Amino acid sequence: MKYKYLLGVIILIIVVLLLTFIISNNEHQKAIITENQKEVIKIGFIGPLTGNASSYGEYVRKGMELGIEEFNDNNANSFKFEGIYEDGKCTGPDALTAAQKLINVDSVKYIVSFCTGETMAIAPLANENKIIVMASGSTGPEVTYAGDYVFRNISSGANGFNKMVKLMEDTNKNNFVIIAENTEYAKGMSKYIKEKLEDVNKNIVLEEYFAVEDKDFRTLILKAKSQNLQNAIILTQSYNSTSNLFTQMKELDYYPTIYTTEGVLSESALKFYKDNNTIDLLEGAYFVRPSFDVNKTKTKAFFDRFENKYGFRDGPVLVHLTCEYDSVFLIGDAIKAVGNNPEKVKNYFYNLKDWDSTIGTLSFDKYGDAILDFDLYTVENGNLKLVN
Repeated sequence: MKYKYLLGVIILIIVVLLLTFIISNNEHQKAIITENQKEVIKIGFIGPLTGNASSYGEYVRKGMELGIEEFNDNNANSFKFEGIYEDGKCTGPDALTAAQKLINVDSVKYIVSFCTGETMAIAPLANENKIIVMASGSTGPEVTYAGDYVFRNISSGANGFNKMVKLMEDTNKNNFVIIAENTEYAKGMSKYIKEKLEDVNKNIVLEEYFAVEDKDFRTLILKAKSQNLQNAIILTQSYNSTSNLFTQMKELDYYPTIYTTEGVLSESALKFYKDNNTIDLLEGAYFVRPSFDVNKTKTKAFFDRFENKYGFRDGPVLVHLTCEYDSVFLIGDAIKAVGNNPEKVKNYFYNLKDWDSTIGTLSFDKYGDAILDFDLYTVENGNLKLVN
């Protein structure tokens, strides 16, 4: 009897274990089926994955990849995102080719763009086809008027140079030179700065533009030096473009006060100049960049997760990384609220107020620009110092 009782207990345990396994397996299979049944919504990325600004492109691509991964993991929705990454090379023609492929071949309805030139090149195509563009790294002033379907979740560089021009207005110097890349971003910033300086009776004596691939700047440097131009507005998309420029300025003993943007000056750029022994040229320089607090709880948590995944966090400009990450959740929240319809998503964005991004509380104005600020910095004793 004891053996029969024991055998019965063993059989009962086996039956319970089998039933538990079957139920658990069924639930697992249901979860897999549910996940597989989710609508896949493609988000296109256009950024400089090769070329002179590739350090930016590869960096921010990781921000978007992490955003897609976390959105898909943490949101029990009827859809999931898939990223498609194209190389815009920070040029208009390459970006347009990438956009045509994303729209006509991949059937994307949402594109995250980076460089100003990329955004401006794809804007007409996006507006014509009612494709949402989130310009996460495009700070050129002209992006403001890129069209109804183009939004920007980073502040316009115009906001930064309004602060910079106030600083220039207060200086007793009145002889400015613009040295800039022949790119959409630099040309747009130059045009805006010239107009603002003219408003405060400051003169641009000389304008010099150079191709991204140029290496020899001695002629333009000597031209500015011969006219004793003591204020140099230097505009490039990346500090890679200023390496030879600054080296040759130092060799020719041309030390103007430099005014610039985050493309030329940042923590990473400062280390680069120190390593290349041109940091003394930047002493007393001023630059502007989008405002954000790296110690904000949400921002710090993002960088911790990013570093845990990729093994590093610092790159060309930290704020560009956070904006790329945010773009995924901006689009995701819009689709959750109004559905996968770009027209409705567009209207959702225009009515968006106080969205909690990693760089601050975000709203869009009537042009689709983020209502965010820029900070003014200077270089003091070889380190960055906040001015405002």
